[in-house]
Amino acid sequence: MFVFGSEIKAVLAHPAVPRDYDWRTALGAGLTLPVRAKPPQSFFTSVQYVPAATIVDVDLESGELSQQVYWTPNRNVSPADVGAASSASYVARYRDLLADAVHLQLMSDVELVCS
Repeated sequence: MFVFGSEIKAVLAHPAVPRDYDWRTALGAGLTLPVRAKPPQSFFTSVQYVPAATIVDVDLESGELSQQVYWTPNRNVSPADVGAASSASYVARYRDLLADAVHLQLMSDVELVCS
């Protein structure tokens, strides 16, 4: 059986999923290290997280799982690659992109009419 969900509540709602709590992970180094230092771990022994930008393939005959990473961020970008832009220009560009995204969401699919 393969149970999945976008959050732990959805997974634990299935009656066949064991609810064995992993106290070692919950109280150990998992909470003391920076979030990006290692992949997230579930606090339940039978539940695994799927890393970001990863596809999980399930072989329906054998039950084997395989993971495929489809994207990784470029962590080797130097300031020279980005350009010599100031912090203010990044803030301004972000503000423009955010305003544009909000504007696009405010558009209606139909004409608005008041009578």
